[in-house]
Amino acid sequence: MLIDGLCKVGRISEAFRLRDEIEKLKLSPDVVTYNTLINGCFKFGSGDDAVPLIEEMEGKGLKPNAVTHNIMVKWFVEEGKMDEAANAVRKMEECGFSPDCITYNTLIDGYCKAGKMDEAIQGDV
Repeated sequence: MLIDGLCKVGRISEAFRLRDEIEKLKLSPDVVTYNTLINGCFKFGSGDDAVPLIEEMEGKGLKPNAVTHNIMVKWFVEEGKMDEAANAVRKMEECGFSPDCITYNTLIDGYCKAGKMDEAIQGDV
């Protein structure tokens, strides 16, 4: 996927333009496309653009999937925002998705890096 390649090398604005061009052709980006853009926004420092993408996606009738939620957890952990990461896991569960090994490994890693060994061992969110 070209959008994925652009995001992987940090060319986020070009990825957004390509998404816009796709929509001009009356094609609808799917959840995978949105997940790719959301992850790219976080990875290259424009995390403020990620949350509106989720809202945009939902506005188009697409629901965040387990990957979307895990991306959010990952980036909250990367930013050291463990309370927000835990809230993202709760939101994931509210949306009907069970945390998986990726979710828990991400949380454990974050709690360990934050020096919160008790939370890492307990696995409570």
